[in-house]
Amino acid sequence: MLPANLRRQSTSRRYTSLVIVLCLLGLAGCASSGGTPTSQQARSDHSAADARSHAQRAAARRAAMNQALQDEDIWERLRAGFSIEAPNDPQIDVELRWYVDHPLFLENSLQRSGRYLFHILNEIERRQMPPELALLPIVESGFQAHAVSRSNAVGLWQFLSETGKDYGLQQTAWVDQRRDVIESTRAALDYLATLAQQFNGDW
Repeated sequence: MLPANLRRQSTSRRYTSLVIVLCLLGLAGCASSGGTPTSQQARSDHSAADARSHAQRAAARRAAMNQALQDEDIWERLRAGFSIEAPNDPQIDVELRWYVDHPLFLENSLQRSGRYLFHILNEIERRQMPPELALLPIVESGFQAHAVSRSNAVGLWQFLSETGKDYGLQQTAWVDQRRDVIESTRAALDYLATLAQQFNGDW
């Protein structure tokens, strides 16, 4: 579980970024292309372009607002569902201290997670698995879909080649589904479900 002060900082930065984006969108809406129409057709084309531009800006504002609501909702959903009790293990304290001492890594990972977390959490909830598992890509790849480790583990979930093949991830000269967020998430959750069965549900 993330320390409370880091959760507050991350939420504050996310909403600050949203406000900045909305202000920039508003300023873009105030910009004018200038010029004097030379004919009725030019005026008509200009009006149509303005209408499209206005619609695009409105759609972008709606998307930004929806994303903010989604972000707020997703962290509440995660926290509400937390169910894995961490054992009393000194190694856990060592790992936790690393994240506390490297807040920029955590902040960047959480920012990147916004692209993927909604899908991952939906799939985890659909399978009735612990929602904490949605945060594993922080540890695996820092939520970088194209990450490659020194041992050639690839993608958000850091699949090695053989394990990826075992769980149906295609790897050819043209495609590597370990980088595909949808397919790799499906494979990762299949793999985690197999491990849960192997260890009698002891996450």
